[in-house]
Amino acid sequence: MIIPLDGSKEAEGVLPLVQREIGPDTQIVLLQVIQPVKDRSLMESALGSQLEETEKTRALVYLRDVLRRFEGDPLKWRCEAIVAESVADGIAEFARLEGADLIAMYSPERKGLAGLIKKSVAKDVQKKASMEVKTYSSEEVARVT
Repeated sequence: MIIPLDGSKEAEGVLPLVQREIGPDTQIVLLQVIQPVKDRSLMESALGSQLEETEKTRALVYLRDVLRRFEGDPLKWRCEAIVAESVADGIAEFARLEGADLIAMYSPERKGLAGLIKKSVAKDVQKKASMEVKTYSSEEVARVT
């Protein structure tokens, strides 16, 4: 199972919901996708790589803190940070490479103009992933927080 987190409390709210549903042998990966640094020259490319590594390290520190706060079993839970142009593509490809059978993620409801303008990463993941993508709404997350 892959659980993508974006640093928000709402996305973290998926964890208690998932913990209720997992079996004793379920392996869980907390994942954060980092956007690459746009670079134009060789010098900026080296700097971009360093910045991406710094961001990956920050993401792993964050994910490990989340794991500790939610008392995830380190033998069943793992933290990963990857760099990808598209967050949705990164999640779907990572899950495919891992052989995951499920992606569980938060999906905020956007209404009105925000719903028209801002695209849903969760919907993009559902279109691109070859495995089940279970989304949790704001209402579901709010019930456990």
